[in-house]
Amino acid sequence: MALLKRWLADRGVTATLVRVASGSAALQFVNLGVGLITGMALSRLLGVEGLGQYGLAMATASFLGIGVEAGMSQLILRDAARENGPTTATPAALQEAAVSAVAIAAVCLAGISVYAVTTDTPAKSIFASLIFCLVVALSNIAVAPILGAQRVVAGQVPSLVIRPLAFLSLLGASSLALPKLSATAAMTFQVLAGTLALGFALVQLRSLTTSAGPLREPQKSEIHTRGRLWLKSLPIAASEAARIIQGNAAIATLGGLATAEAVGLFRVASSTWTMVMLPLTLFNGATGPLLARLHAEGDRKKTQTALWQIALGMTVGVAGLSMPIFLSGDWLLEFLFGPGFGRAAPELKVLCLGAVFNAFFGPNTTMLTMAGRERVVARAFAVSVAVLLLSLGPLIVAFGSLGAAVASSASMLTWNIIIWVDARVSLNLDTSLLGFFDGRLRASPG
Repeated sequence: MALLKRWLADRGVTATLVRVASGSAALQFVNLGVGLITGMALSRLLGVEGLGQYGLAMATASFLGIGVEAGMSQLILRDAARENGPTTATPAALQEAAVSAVAIAAVCLAGISVYAVTTDTPAKSIFASLIFCLVVALSNIAVAPILGAQRVVAGQVPSLVIRPLAFLSLLGASSLALPKLSATAAMTFQVLAGTLALGFALVQLRSLTTSAGPLREPQKSEIHTRGRLWLKSLPIAASEAARIIQGNAAIATLGGLATAEAVGLFRVASSTWTMVMLPLTLFNGATGPLLARLHAEGDRKKTQTALWQIALGMTVGVAGLSMPIFLSGDWLLEFLFGPGFGRAAPELKVLCLGAVFNAFFGPNTTMLTMAGRERVVARAFAVSVAVLLLSLGPLIVAFGSLGAAVASSASMLTWNIIIWVDARVSLNLDTSLLGFFDGRLRASPG
């Protein structure tokens, strides 16, 4: 027991990674379980048509959230990680980010209102979507200094536990009184749950700033200049926009060039592939603050060690989840989704192969963003989107949904290679599994 306590208190790279990854994994599993129950509850309360409207509203919220948050939380997180906690520059940055988010949301609200009035389009659920994405953005901004102070697990509690549990509780309470629910009501519940998570995040933030005593003057801060935060975060927002385009371009192009059956098969393959990608989501979300701190300290050896260990965790996780699909993907899809869906196995295997390569290249986007090279990340995603859009049409015409999977994986491989090369050239760091050999070779005597 004493050995375990000593290991948990160890701030070494390996111990920190295991501690952060295991804590984040526990929260992710709770989130998955709550999400599964929530999905079943929504399908019963909303019905097929209502569920479709709710899905559209949530997709709208995801898209609007990019503009509202605009990557500002990432800059505040990176700054706090470099400074080992909040500084005197943090309160002003938080205020500027919050005001910017509210102002952007107000502009979006005005645009949606004009569109709704001029086209006579019902927009209640879209209004709720906008308020929801604003609440989520403010919550992400509030937890950014907490994450940057290396309290990674605590900083993920509002988004992974508080908000989904509150939403599920509201759905459960409504099911006792109402047999059915509208998409607008469901989005309103999301707003209420998000507001509760925001309140929890603000309490955490206050606890962090008061327990640390008087805030220190910043030494390496990039956010001390007022009025520049939103502009500096635009490359991060552009990268997120490119991610959304990548995630939806294949479905949209398939809908125009292929049969409805091909669209359905690819959607099943894509949704299953999202589960396979969970280790990437876990490690990228949990290790950003650590990488920012190590890079700011200028300790290349520790940074390189952290990178190959993260890449190893990603690769083992993704490969492990992909193995059943490579061995018996058709049977697995038939078992999960029903007869006929086993035909999506080839598409899923191609996507999983791309995911394994993605994991092999490690936390490349996170490393470059935490090192202040978000413009390179944005350019890499722009190139990969161009590759995707140029290849989707010909490949879908030739191979149907399988061609869409090939184009998606090729696009993913494109940005991984670009960012991996830039990390080696500009930072002298190898984010991939090859970094293990890099560290060993440099450490060897001769």
